Amino acid sequence: MKVYRSQAKSKSVTEAKSSLTNPRPSPSSSSSRPGFSVADGFEPAKAVKTGGLGTPRTRTNPNDLTFHGGKVLSSPTFQPIYVGDYWSTPKGAADRTYNDAFAKDLVSGNHEAILSQYGVGKGQAAASTVVPGAPKVVTQADVEKLVKAQIASGAVANGPQTVHMVVLPPGTVLSDGNADSTQGLGGFHNSYVGADGKPVYYGVVCYSQGNNGIDFTGNGRDNVTITESHEFDEAATDPDVGQGKVAWYNQKYGEIGDLAVNSGLVPLDKAYVRDEKGFAVQVEWSNADHAFEGVKKA
Repeated sequence: MKVYRSQAKSKSVTEAKSSLTNPRPSPSSSSSRPGFSVADGFEPAKAVKTGGLGTPRTRTNPNDLTFHGGKVLSSPTFQPIYVGDYWSTPKGAADRTYNDAFAKDLVSGNHEAILSQYGVGKGQAAASTVVPGAPKVVTQADVEKLVKAQIASGAVANGPQTVHMVVLPPGTVLSDGNADSTQGLGGFHNSYVGADGKPVYYGVVCYSQGNNGIDFTGNGRDNVTITESHEFDEAATDPDVGQGKVAWYNQKYGEIGDLAVNSGLVPLDKAYVRDEKGFAVQVEWSNADHAFEGVKKA
C-alpha cells in the first residue's frame, strides 16, 4: 500500500498495485485494480484451496489477515536493482553495500520469520546491479520498463519467487499515478505479465529524506530498509495483488504492511524496530500472537 507523512492525507486508492503511504488512503474507487478493490464489496472466500497452507483462518481479531487463496512466495528471492549514478559514488556505494547486507538479512532473519505463519519460508538475496542515470521522476511505467530491460539484458534473472526491488537515489521523486513521494509516497509493489505469460514481481522504494518520501528516522539508510521490508513482506504474502488474485489480506486495512503504517494503528515512530543485526525493519501483524512484531518471538 502507501505511506503518507501527513495524517490528514486522504486519497482514493485501489489495489492494482500495493503502495506504502501513511495513513492509508480512503478507498473509494475500483477502477485501477482488475477484479478487486477495497471499495467494491469484496468478501473473503468461504472455502479456498490453500496449496498446503491449511484451512483459511477464522478471524478472531479485527487486525487478523485472512487467506483468500492466492499465491504465496514460499522461498522468495530479493533482487536489488539500484537506479542512478549516485550508487556509484563513494557514499552511494557504501549505502549499496549496507543495503545488500540488509537484503541478505531480511530473507533469512528473525523479522522474516514472522511470515512463516503465512506460508513464507526463508529466501535468498541475489547479487545487486546498478542502472546508470539521473532520473528526476520515476513512474510505475518507468519501473516496469526498467525491470524488463534488466531481465532482457541478463543483468538480473527472473523466477517465480523473485521480487525485483528497485531502489531510487536521493532526490528522485516516485509517482504511482495517484500521488508522489513529495506527498509522502514511500514505495509500492506490483507485478506484470512477462513475455512467457508468467508474472514478474517487483517493488520500488524512494530514498526517503526530508520532504521526499517517509522520513522515519532521519537516516536515509534506515528509511530505505524500513520501506523495503514493508514492500517485500507484502510481495511475499500477496504477490499477485496486481492480477486480482489475493492471498493474505485484511479487508479493512489491506495487506500485512498496511496494518501498522497505513491504518494509523501504530505511530510512525513506533512502526519500526531494529532486528538482531541492527537493521531497521517495519513491524508486521502476527495472526498467531495478535500483535505487531518486528522480529519473531522466541
